Amino acid sequence: MKAKGNSVTKTAVWILMGMLILGLGGFGAVNFNGNVSSIGTVGDKEISVDQYARELQQQIRAIEGQTGEALSFQQAQAIGLDRAVLQRIVRLRALDNETTEMGISLGDENLRERIIDIPARLEEFNVRSVSEGKDAQGDVRVTITVSGRQYSGKGVSTDIIEAAAIAYLKALNKADADRQSGVSAADGQPIAESP
Repeated sequence: MKAKGNSVTKTAVWILMGMLILGLGGFGAVNFNGNVSSIGTVGDKEISVDQYARELQQQIRAIEGQTGEALSFQQAQAIGLDRAVLQRIVRLRALDNETTEMGISLGDENLRERIIDIPARLEEFNVRSVSEGKDAQGDVRVTITVSGRQYSGKGVSTDIIEAAAIAYLKALNKADADRQSGVSAADGQPIAESP
């Protein structure tokens, strides 16, 4: 009699375990290995934990570079930096998702051609370290001349090539904004750098 009761108990436990697994699977908890690689998705675009951590670390390092003082994660949370970074990533992913759904894409080749067609001359290129360590950020500042007028740009990243590209594109964007608004190059004076 005892063996029969034991068998019924085991069967009931296995049925409950099966229902639990199916229930968790229904809520999307299908990764039981403990590794979380995503904090969410926006449409088809995933937001990875690594991307969020990298962006948050970059923002913390940028603030540390500006203030000259260490900023702990708790302090970053207290000022709302973690939420601001997450909101920024979600907005960018939403834009990525919408452009994908709408089929909007300039394409790498077209973008490359448009950038190359801008008659810009590099005047200054400065690199400095904003922080120290393995994830140190580089601050790149460039000055270019387009149609006799100087434009400057700034880029900050842990990848110095990326920082340089950001700085150069910011300067080109300023030149393009002037071209579209009809600003003349008569004075040839530098345009103040925007943050």
